[in-house]
Amino acid sequence: MDIISYLLGKNAGGGGGPSPSGTISINQNGEYDVTNYASAIVNVSDSVQENDVNFYDYDGTLLHSYSANDFLQLTEMPESPTHEGLTSQGWNWTLSDAKSYVQECGMLQIGHTYLPSDNKIHIFVRLDKNTKEPYLNFAINGTATIDWGDGNTQDVTGSSTSTTLNTQHIYSKEGSYEIKISSNSTIYLKGTSETFQSLFTENTTFSEQDKYSNKVKKIYLNNNVNLATYCLCSLTGIKSIVLPTNINYPNYLMSYCYDLEAVILPLGKYLSNYSYQHCTNLKVVSLSKNSVFGSSGSFDYCTSLKRLTIDGHYNNTIANDCMDLKDIAIRTDTTTMPGDFNYCYNLEYIKIPSNITTIGGSLCRFCYELRVVDFRDSQSVVTLNNNNAFGSTNNSFIIVVPDNLYENWIVANRWTYWASTGQIIKASDYYE
Repeated sequence: MDIISYLLGKNAGGGGGPSPSGTISINQNGEYDVTNYASAIVNVSDSVQENDVNFYDYDGTLLHSYSANDFLQLTEMPESPTHEGLTSQGWNWTLSDAKSYVQECGMLQIGHTYLPSDNKIHIFVRLDKNTKEPYLNFAINGTATIDWGDGNTQDVTGSSTSTTLNTQHIYSKEGSYEIKISSNSTIYLKGTSETFQSLFTENTTFSEQDKYSNKVKKIYLNNNVNLATYCLCSLTGIKSIVLPTNINYPNYLMSYCYDLEAVILPLGKYLSNYSYQHCTNLKVVSLSKNSVFGSSGSFDYCTSLKRLTIDGHYNNTIANDCMDLKDIAIRTDTTTMPGDFNYCYNLEYIKIPSNITTIGGSLCRFCYELRVVDFRDSQSVVTLNNNNAFGSTNNSFIIVVPDNLYENWIVANRWTYWASTGQIIKASDYYE
């Protein structure tokens, strides 16, 4: 929990009497009345700090953290969080699988998964005086009940999973509302042919300038939902989402969701193309074991992301143009690393998995802070398809290779350039 201390200033009235002062210590988040005081200074101190192995809630809250060595000593996973209205589905890694990954890669991001306890879709919105007449749009072959969160409910009936129902509601006042959709039939959240959302809109002709796009703040999805391309794209105000355990991942699922802060992927799921690209405030990503990536750009342009721990299959880019990305751990069944992490300006270290036999044309181009590319676990000299794999980096980064492969490595095709600059060194010289 955050420990929040309000250091209270003088009385708001500024009268002749003594000004009240003091400290209020609070051990949980909430709203507190300080209207009797002229000023309040808020100091926030997290009791949990990031480490090698981190455990996150669905909204990106850091719950537990351990050094790699301490984590490997655990006999059970840490306590799960609880939330009213959500049923725990557990951590997205088992202890044994997580230990295996940490032993190999040295770090891991673990997240907690949930389902809505009432098996409904929950959409949390915040409306102002100019956004009180929204349309809620989805398809269904059957009947659904919409609880608009203001005491009004509405039944809608559809006969096709491909035809979107556009249901409008008029709120009497601005405010925050929790909309719930319930049905025994599958709810189909439809997309458009462009990179903007069609879930919660101003009218039935969707556009990029829709004034409702930033009004959705949080979503809980159940296992009775089907997601189409672009369906949640450009919900620019959404901060967190509960993903269903059986989620299908369409292309561009949540790209351009600028305020999204965390992605917790349920166990062994497939990420399609550009799932979260341009989520510029995304800070926490927890990918489960055996995640499968689509062909391109799942996390491209996530400029606030600092760490990725990857386990699974991929065959193209994952996180280009992630300006703040510093730490990457990878375990994969892929033998070729393509153009993965270009324009990640702050990337300092990347460890190449032992099964990689080929480096693509642009692995870490324009990674200006790159310090170490670590091949120490390689079983043979890795083929370098193009010198541009490390182009436009700084001139001082080093390439660490196994001692027994060093002599062959420095004379291998295209590696000779890096050998001539003295940047290829033996693992024993670096890890003394």
